[in-house]
Amino acid sequence: MRWRVGLRRSERPEDHDDHEHYDAFISYANKADRRLAPSLRGRLRSVGAGVIRVRRRRKRPQLRVYLDQRSLPATRELPDEVKRALDRSRYLILLASPEAATQPWPNQEIEWWREHDASRHILIAQTGGQLAWDAEAGDFHVGSNAVPPALKGFYKKEPKWVDLRRFKRRWRLHPALALRWWSGRVAVCQLAAPLYGERPEVLLREERWRRRGKLTVAFGLVLALTWSLLAWGEARSDANAQERLKLAEALSKRSTEEVVEDPVLAARLAVAAYAMEPTPESTTAMIQRMDQMRHVQLIRDHQVDGTVSFIATAVGPDNLFAFSGRGGSTIEVWDAAPSRRAYLLTAPVSEDAPPGAGGEGWGDIDQLVFSLDGQWLFASQVGHGMRSWNLAEGGREGPRNDRIGSTFAIASDTSLIAAPGGIDTGDEGPVLAEPVGGNGLELWDPERGSVTTTPPLDPRLRIDDVVFSADGRRVLALATNIDSDRATLRAWDLRRRQWLPKSEAIALPGTPTAFSPDGSRIAAVRDTRVEFVDTRNGSSHGRASLPAECDVYDLKAAADGRTAVVGCADGRVFALDLRSGSRTELFRHAKSIRALAIGSDGRQVLSTDEQQLALTTPGHDNRFRRLSWGASASQAEWDDAGRLGVLEQDRIAVYDPKRLKPVDRSSPGDGRGTDWMDLAFSPDGHSLTTIGVSGDAYRLVHWRRDPLTPVWQTTADRLGARELYSVAALSSGTLAVVTDNGVRLVSRDGRPGSFLKGEGMLAADPYGRRLATLTVSGYEAPRTPEALVEVRQPGEKGQLSAPVRLRLPDAFVEGIAMSPDGSTLILSVVHWKFTADGTKRDGEKSRGMELWDPRTGQRKSVVRGNWPASSQGWVADGAATRLVSFAPESVTFHYVDRGGPAATWTSPWESGTPLAVAGSRSGDQAAVITSEGTTLWDLNPEHWRTALCRMVDGGLTAREWQEFTPRRSELPESC
Repeated sequence: MRWRVGLRRSERPEDHDDHEHYDAFISYANKADRRLAPSLRGRLRSVGAGVIRVRRRRKRPQLRVYLDQRSLPATRELPDEVKRALDRSRYLILLASPEAATQPWPNQEIEWWREHDASRHILIAQTGGQLAWDAEAGDFHVGSNAVPPALKGFYKKEPKWVDLRRFKRRWRLHPALALRWWSGRVAVCQLAAPLYGERPEVLLREERWRRRGKLTVAFGLVLALTWSLLAWGEARSDANAQERLKLAEALSKRSTEEVVEDPVLAARLAVAAYAMEPTPESTTAMIQRMDQMRHVQLIRDHQVDGTVSFIATAVGPDNLFAFSGRGGSTIEVWDAAPSRRAYLLTAPVSEDAPPGAGGEGWGDIDQLVFSLDGQWLFASQVGHGMRSWNLAEGGREGPRNDRIGSTFAIASDTSLIAAPGGIDTGDEGPVLAEPVGGNGLELWDPERGSVTTTPPLDPRLRIDDVVFSADGRRVLALATNIDSDRATLRAWDLRRRQWLPKSEAIALPGTPTAFSPDGSRIAAVRDTRVEFVDTRNGSSHGRASLPAECDVYDLKAAADGRTAVVGCADGRVFALDLRSGSRTELFRHAKSIRALAIGSDGRQVLSTDEQQLALTTPGHDNRFRRLSWGASASQAEWDDAGRLGVLEQDRIAVYDPKRLKPVDRSSPGDGRGTDWMDLAFSPDGHSLTTIGVSGDAYRLVHWRRDPLTPVWQTTADRLGARELYSVAALSSGTLAVVTDNGVRLVSRDGRPGSFLKGEGMLAADPYGRRLATLTVSGYEAPRTPEALVEVRQPGEKGQLSAPVRLRLPDAFVEGIAMSPDGSTLILSVVHWKFTADGTKRDGEKSRGMELWDPRTGQRKSVVRGNWPASSQGWVADGAATRLVSFAPESVTFHYVDRGGPAATWTSPWESGTPLAVAGSRSGDQAAVITSEGTTLWDLNPEHWRTALCRMVDGGLTAREWQEFTPRRSELPESC
């Protein structure tokens, strides 16, 4: 159907056939109605045409209407064409208006009409002015200014006319559209009815049919077009989805391949794969990258003066760190908290190089040290001595000393700098201003610019490193005998200005490598371990074993007296706790370590290889948060508001994980020496129920929250049992309690209810809409041929529905849980092997997790083979499509729709095992209680994506995207 807005041109008069007869002739004033007349002619020709009349069984013909659109001069007579048209027309339609009454052409057309056949009809359509009938005079009223003079006296009685004036405002803009409105259709039908010899009602009814038919056709076309577009869009969406799946799979695979060569690129590929499509493969890639970068605060591919080979690094206070690169004299100082560069410092290379200088390494920054307050940065530049910059004043360059080399120490107040003495001099002056194994000290006062040289030590000793003592009164020198390679610790007294006697020298074991920043300890490598030696008396203050196959490239010590960091030649970086003897892998570089630095407090470690720089935090793990509370907890449970209920010995507390203090806590008197064993929140979260034991007496206590107040309690004896094990809250307000005799239902006011057979386990979804009980565990097979689990639904009045039974032949159910949305029952199952005669068990046939539909009692899927046998608990997402198991040795992710484990995280627990695992109702968080405390794990993949993007400073670059996906031009936003 074609919608037309505006005017449609009619035929010109010369287009009319000379022998054609017309049903109507339109007479009008061109000045007043030149836009309305063509629209009216078109509507007259379309009204009633093409409709099949039932009585005659044929279509009604289209009206033939003559319209002259020429502007004729007022002095001429009627043209012959107009006269012929008037002579051959049955009706004359006059568009009455003041202009038609005054202009000559309408008047002449009416006069010609009356002269030739006065019996023919004239139809009037008023388009302007006034038109009224005078009954006494039997003619139009003298005040009717829209009546041409030739029309007066034509009618013997009052005629009917159609008033089109109400459309005047409308047809000034679009007359055709105005006449298509329903009121316009009525007016046109009134004019067309005499021409067809029909009543206007008949034509109006036909117009309704026609309009409905057109709307039906239009609606059908719209539906067909919509369906076609939807089908096309769905097909295109399916094609795009398949393409995205393939691309996500390819990026995930490439991420795994790039782990060894480029960890940063591997992380970006994993993030891009997940952003493309969150499939199990792309999520697995992110899980693996999170484990690899679990201690990384940020990692960068930095380029300094056209190179990417890092030489010197330093970690300062307040999240500051600095680094330099080979082949350049530029130093970058970064603030790690907002991950931005704070200062860009330059150390220009001298153009007046002495003879023999200017080779490889000339002008390199090979040592960086922050002052303890972080206001100064000191650097050693090959061939140029020491430089300094005042960071407190925006990086302004400070004093310089050409005699200080790459080994130096700074006093805590920066008033003095010590370095090994001895400068290699040639015939034409100093060649390299760096130590060459001197056996004395040079003490430089930067403020005064003075340098003091100490007397030399034994000629067979070489000073390799220096540090100021913790009290600032001495300078400690690590001296090595060049004949025996044995190390001793000598001290220069700054007050007495003399070396302490040899009798006070300390022999150091192994290979001493690094002083702690305060000089109280020195880390020494001895065989396959690292020891901390007290610089005052040489006693050992802890040790830790080196990692296997670690060729130590660098070793740094922190001032906390317990932490050392070792960098291996193969790129691994470890933090060693010399008190507990434990070690933590911080990061694995793709290439050999080039530089290593640790903050004075040991909280941050900076390591580099030839291409990448990584800032890691030994005490922080990106996968979880260590909570300051819950160290003595025995059980935990989440409510619907994301708060965590914790049982702490004889007290009950409700914590907000974002806060450090409990938001609700029981008073000490409510515990009365009770050890709390289990708790369950009500579905609405307004109350909770706990099980406690005092001696041999078990009791069930119901609490009201905000504040936590006991409402009622009952004992195990009243419930017909000796012991109580666990409790679950149902949607009806009823409680289900596991006892030594089975499962007892308890009303909301503490009265004992019905009894269900069971063997010590139950599970309910967080909203209590389904209750699963372990009726037969199957542990005593083959005496019990099958395990049996029954699922019931609570009614409004506390009654339970008929059970849905889940039967597991030759199986032992050792764990049971319900998914957060209640759609899946999760069972930890062991399938037995039996002897040939079937009378005895012969070990385990298989072990794994089975997922069942609690509504139908049918098994949905099985996760076997790689499920940890030592798993202490697991967490499921909403529909149990992903299971996360927590074991002492690892954290394992399983995706139900794929076999085997998705990924494994390294265990963070140094000692002890998980005592309890509680998953949030969404499955995005897990609280794990161990003997070391409580950790809160974030299991949401979106959190992993955000963390990885922050670590590697965004997703793939445009160049990397084109390299890995050459057929796709657009770069999706992944971070």
